[in-house]
Amino acid sequence: DQLIRYPGYELGLITNAGTLRKSAATGTTTINIPVNNSGTVEALVGTINFNSEYSGTLSASLAGTTAGTDYGKIQFSQPPHFSGPFTLTLRNGFLPLTGDTFDIASFPSATGDFSDFVGLDLGNGLHLAPHFEGGGLTLVTTFQPLQTVPTLTISRTVSGVFLRWPGEYTNWALYRSIDLKTWEPATVSGANSTVVPAVLPKEFFRLHELP
Repeated sequence: DQLIRYPGYELGLITNAGTLRKSAATGTTTINIPVNNSGTVEALVGTINFNSEYSGTLSASLAGTTAGTDYGKIQFSQPPHFSGPFTLTLRNGFLPLTGDTFDIASFPSATGDFSDFVGLDLGNGLHLAPHFEGGGLTLVTTFQPLQTVPTLTISRTVSGVFLRWPGEYTNWALYRSIDLKTWEPATVSGANSTVVPAVLPKEFFRLHELP
């Protein structure tokens, strides 16, 4: 195991607004003090283990399908509190195939939620769907043929749902209703996607073509 040292380490807290990245050695790098992250935290290889409190955003970078070498994993010994966007990037020209699965993060439980998932739409009907099951985050590559009318997909998140439709449909907007009679534009946090918290009263969503 490795222990990472970072500015602010001696103060008992890492406040990261830049980039905290593991890019060498396929073993585990352990951080034993609380982390408050508003920047980028990602593991290119191996594993980053947060052994104390963690709050903020999260990132992932994929260069292939082999865990530990083509992409890294982030694990949390204590329940993290997520906020801000989850961001995905692809490296070295890599493009996943339908059915490829990526085990991105593990945690005993989690609070908060991401505001959006950025970079999951890979174009031409290919996208990565987030799955929060079994104490972690897994990305699964799925394919939906592009049609005249876009398909709105829904995935569970930590405490809400992730709504998205393909990026090719730029003239469609998300609308919401609580009674299926009156519809109004919904607030979205990303391009053709947003995370909606699970709150009462229940809401219904649909896509509306703009003039």
